[in-house]
Amino acid sequence: EWVDLGPVRLVTDDEPVAFPEPLLNGVVFVRRTNEGLVATSAACPHLGCRVGWDSPRSRFVCPCHDGIFDRNGDVVSGPPPGPLRRLAVRENAGVIQVRLG
Repeated sequence: EWVDLGPVRLVTDDEPVAFPEPLLNGVVFVRRTNEGLVATSAACPHLGCRVGWDSPRSRFVCPCHDGIFDRNGDVVSGPPPGPLRRLAVRENAGVIQVRLG
């Protein structure tokens, strides 16, 4: 099932933009790369806490147990057992959509 997040015009560069999505821990981060849109779940793979984007340091941070992830969602440090989950993403008529499941 594809779910609408918001207008694609809000994602202008490689800086992750947070979109609310109640079914996926409240937030999905979307950024634009040379290869296209990339969507990342905000749920930390350690215990499911919500990560946030630390723009000055260009990294995702989990406030629960100091998990640190790079802009691709790969683990830099802390207890997370793996990267942030990537989501299937597409643009449909100017709207960003992610696939659930």
